[in-house]
Amino acid sequence: RNLFIIGFALYNSLSIAGPSGYFASQPSNPFGTTTAAEIALAFFSSPIIIAMLSSFILDNTIPGTREERGMQIWDKIVDADIHNDPEYAKVYGLPLFFAKLFGNCGYLEYPSRWRMPDPPKDGVYTSGRGDLGDLCCPCIFPKEEEDDYIQSETGIVVEEKAAPNRDIDNDSDASA
Repeated sequence: RNLFIIGFALYNSLSIAGPSGYFASQPSNPFGTTTAAEIALAFFSSPIIIAMLSSFILDNTIPGTREERGMQIWDKIVDADIHNDPEYAKVYGLPLFFAKLFGNCGYLEYPSRWRMPDPPKDGVYTSGRGDLGDLCCPCIFPKEEEDDYIQSETGIVVEEKAAPNRDIDNDSDASA
């Protein structure tokens, strides 16, 4: 169902408003010569608008179960407590002091959930450490050593890190 809607919308947009579509082959405006006709031609000459209209109409008229429409995934997302998930906050949280200032943009979830998200349990919005923050601010976000090995660009283990040897003091005491 969903693949048909996407395919039909893309085909429709290119056949109506694409480079060799219906409106590209017309010698004059098929809607007339008024200002409204010019606006209609500009509106329907855009492949993006044609794709959006056809997919919107088909998605709302072709019957389908909640699973076929992908709504069960949306239900999980709406019920998720993302601000109390440390992995989510680390990746998607705003960097530096912006997390506290903007509340990690929790207000942007209101239109999709029809309620404000729950704040963090401790009341503190943690700053993010996403890849972009590490890339743009390497001096502010030093790289943490989390792995026990070093990987090359191909993903093959190149060198084992030396583990701290805590038995050195015990061995010297035992031999004495």
